[in-house]
Amino acid sequence: MYRDGHVGFNALLYAPFVPLVTARWSLALALWGAALAIVTATLPDVDQAIARIDHRGPTHTVWFACLVGLVAGAGTVLVAHSGQAFDVGASAGFGFGFAVGTGGILAHLAGDVVTPMGISPLAPVSRAHVTFDAFKSKNGRINRAVLLVGAVALLASLALTIGQPIGVAPAGGYPSVAPRHATSAIDAAQSRPVAVIPWTAIPGLQLVSNGNSHGIPFGESESIARCEPIARPAASAIDRLRSRFRSWNRPIA
Repeated sequence: MYRDGHVGFNALLYAPFVPLVTARWSLALALWGAALAIVTATLPDVDQAIARIDHRGPTHTVWFACLVGLVAGAGTVLVAHSGQAFDVGASAGFGFGFAVGTGGILAHLAGDVVTPMGISPLAPVSRAHVTFDAFKSKNGRINRAVLLVGAVALLASLALTIGQPIGVAPAGGYPSVAPRHATSAIDAAQSRPVAVIPWTAIPGLQLVSNGNSHGIPFGESESIARCEPIARPAASAIDRLRSRFRSWNRPIA
């Protein structure tokens, strides 16, 4: 594969892990993992810029994948210690970075093994050459298709993860045991303290009754909740309809 194909393939493989990593640790760590997956997608091809290293040589082996994994794991630990956004311990952070770094390189090798040139993944321990000869690396359609599918999958996974509703814990947290006066599970649930946002704290929210703003008149059917300036025309229209209806029903002298 070429660069576009490798990036798309790594993005496609990492996409399902975004919500899992976010749920287990944090969204920041999931984004860091996505960055590692994208960076490692083309890292083995650095051999093309080094004259003394053959293309698809040492950088296209499992040993290079493990080396990159160690560096990625150590880097994850350092970044995690620089702030609290990752919400992950040293051992878990190293394991996560190692897994993503190593997996990113192995995904690159998988993308190259399907081409006619193939790779020798165990060199120099073994010179066994592996190739499936499925399509050429320069196949533009396949590279663009893999990039498109991978990008859509990763972006969709990120959007769904970020867009998930976040639960708000009650004020003071949930009690570890039910109150003594609770006689049932329903009573225990209803007795939990909850965070209440006063309606006056919501900008622009007013309650109008006969054109005058005042507090919440529970049970008053003529009150209309509105958010200025969107619902002002609706309130005025209702008042006009009410006046016209009263004039129609006025007894004729």
